[in-house]
Amino acid sequence: MADTINFTWLYDLYEYGLTSENGNDYVAKVHANKSLSVADIAASIAADRTDIRTDTITMVLNLFKEKTMEQVCMGNIVNTGFAIIQPTITGVFSGKGASFGDANKLKLSIAPSQEFRNMLSDVSVEFTGNYNEAGGAYTTSVINENTKEEAGAITPGGMITISGNKIKCVNEDGSAFGQINLVNVDTNAVTSITVFAQNTPKSITCLVPSDLVAGQYSLQIVTYFSGNSKYLKSARTIEHSQYLTVE
Repeated sequence: MADTINFTWLYDLYEYGLTSENGNDYVAKVHANKSLSVADIAASIAADRTDIRTDTITMVLNLFKEKTMEQVCMGNIVNTGFAIIQPTITGVFSGKGASFGDANKLKLSIAPSQEFRNMLSDVSVEFTGNYNEAGGAYTTSVINENTKEEAGAITPGGMITISGNKIKCVNEDGSAFGQINLVNVDTNAVTSITVFAQNTPKSITCLVPSDLVAGQYSLQIVTYFSGNSKYLKSARTIEHSQYLTVE
């Protein structure tokens, strides 16, 4: 890059439930300012380069995206300039002639380029002052039951399984079910999950609303569950550490 730009990441602190013997451990979560689409990136480029139309940039970026995905699906490694995308297969094969089975999955390995990693030296960090005291409650993963993937993509009308600790979703009187919200990162629109198949302290399986529009979402469990015979006096909100995506 021609000019050095200084960047700042804001971060919140979340109670680290995996070290329950030490109640003073926290982990950081970057406080994202916004979620950007291809159209947003195109508009930003056009603002810097007034000689190129936004719709032209959007078209080129979409063509690049489609061609990149096509080439990776053909088994090729693609270096985008800022990341290297490589097709991989996970799982163990039994025997030299073993066929692809249920234990094997198609995965993508995505690694940032050296230039991208070097840019992190221009990033400073700043604490927002926000703490999330969860009392040992946390989520560890969200599995898309349609694809059995934990990649962060969820399917409208499909089931997801949320795993974690002290996540049972209950109301103030302990009755099921409490409230799970999907909050659109761009619009802050809230869509509530109302259909549950399983609801335990370690695992929740529920139905993603079929009318959920494309975008990125923050998953939030609102519950009075405490882990013992008494319920919390006020609701606890457990937020998943990664955004979920509907494409």
